Amino acid sequence: MKSDSFMRNGMAVVGLLSLASFTGHSAPADLKTPKTPTIAVSNSIPVSVFTVPTDLKHGHDPFFPGSTRTPGGSFGTVRPKSSQSDVVLILNGLSGDSAHRLAMINGKTVAEGEDVEIVTGLGRTKVRCIQIKAESVIVEVGGARRELHLRD
Repeated sequence: MKSDSFMRNGMAVVGLLSLASFTGHSAPADLKTPKTPTIAVSNSIPVSVFTVPTDLKHGHDPFFPGSTRTPGGSFGTVRPKSSQSDVVLILNGLSGDSAHRLAMINGKTVAEGEDVEIVTGLGRTKVRCIQIKAESVIVEVGGARRELHLRD
């Protein structure tokens, strides 16, 4: 009995293998008519186009929908670059003895020959202290020299 079941199982395996080998082979393709290759569709990223409304009838700020400001007013504006002469520097005070004088400019303490970055309304500005006098200071800002005086 064991040999009969072994034989049946063996025949089933052989049958399945032959069936698999038969279905795995296909007829040769027709060589006269070449297949046209399929062209893949491009996955390009779409370009977003934004239009800024000019008045409240055409759109509003999505983050502040109750706002009444004009939407098209200040988008994309660039502040013109200012010259170093526009930088506001104020001499707040002088201190130290005659051998080692110190000056306070816009809240920053500086000695003669030192460079300091001073924050102004136009951003950070590099200022070099050239000379500290009894009532004034000579500084260099952007290559131009200026004399700052104490306020009365």
